[in-house]
Amino acid sequence: MQPGLTIEQAVARARFPVWVPACVPAGCEAEVAFAAAMERPPAAAHVFLHHRARDGTHGFTITESPAGRALDPEAYGPARPDPWQEVVRGERMLQIREPAEHWHQAQVRLEIDGTQILIGSNDLEADSLADVAAGLVRAPSAPPDLGAR
Repeated sequence: MQPGLTIEQAVARARFPVWVPACVPAGCEAEVAFAAAMERPPAAAHVFLHHRARDGTHGFTITESPAGRALDPEAYGPARPDPWQEVVRGERMLQIREPAEHWHQAQVRLEIDGTQILIGSNDLEADSLADVAAGLVRAPSAPPDLGAR
């Protein structure tokens, strides 16, 4: 895994579209990491976006991979048998599930333009994560022009 990347570096490494929140709450820090595809054990490439409040009280993680090759939250088997609920937020179809007694993470999953996205949080509700999912935009491939000339 390659941590400490810029979003543009992650976009350059990924062979699938990368998505980011259109806006993040003030005082939120982001960390970007990339994991290359592996043959053994078989695993697709992944981009990880970790967003957390500077005071450490709240955070969420966005895990992205090519559609059809995603990390399967169902792979954790009986640890999380709760069903996904389908909801529409904005123009996007999402699947959500709230934390349960035996699993403390709220989760949202969706697919956009060939990218499978899983958003999870131990301290935010699925409804808040659904808002994040509804506002995802395509990540930039070049840094912003800050007007320095």
